[in-house]
Amino acid sequence: MFKKLVDKAKEKLEEQNAQLQKLKEKATEKLHELNDDLKEKKDLAAGKIGEMGSNIKDLKTKATEKMEETGERLKEAKQKVSTEIGAKASDLRDMKDKAMGKLTLEHLLPEVRTIISAKVVPLLNIQTFGKALGDDKKEAVFRTAYEFLPAPIRLLVNPDTFIKFCLSNKGKILDAETEQKLLEAQASHTHFSAADEILKLKELLDSGVLTEDEFASLKQQLV
Repeated sequence: MFKKLVDKAKEKLEEQNAQLQKLKEKATEKLHELNDDLKEKKDLAAGKIGEMGSNIKDLKTKATEKMEETGERLKEAKQKVSTEIGAKASDLRDMKDKAMGKLTLEHLLPEVRTIISAKVVPLLNIQTFGKALGDDKKEAVFRTAYEFLPAPIRLLVNPDTFIKFCLSNKGKILDAETEQKLLEAQASHTHFSAADEILKLKELLDSGVLTEDEFASLKQQLV
């Protein structure tokens, strides 16, 4: 009885081993099949990558050619603009020379006298500007007067030329009363309030001595 059970178990084990062997063979066969498929796909991918690399190389070559072409166009455009700017600058110099031919500094004497008496002298009452005159008061006055000249004139005449001219013709520009006010312009107080100074500027604005732009510029110097 026992022997029959052992033989039957042995037979069952052999049967399971046979099935396991078949499964192992099928698995091995499937693995080989998958490896072949993977190799095929790998070769296909390598070919695709090679094709893409070739395309990228072509695109890179075309992009380089396009950049070189664009660079040449930009270079030509830059040269053209430079030529046009040079021509316009030359025209502007000619216009300035013609304008200076019509406008001499002597023509500005009446306007400079008016600016100094109407705008610069009232500023002498403001301690900040009175102190700014320093020892060379006349040069400081002429430098301040330059800032009140119309913008077109300041484009034609630089400040150093203007101040040098005014110093050479100070007798024609400054009368005795203005000279006296310059002598008295040294501030007598060591302390001052910026707010008070701005109020004095506001009074000059309200009275029409200063324009809005002039007031804003002078106020900026105070603050």
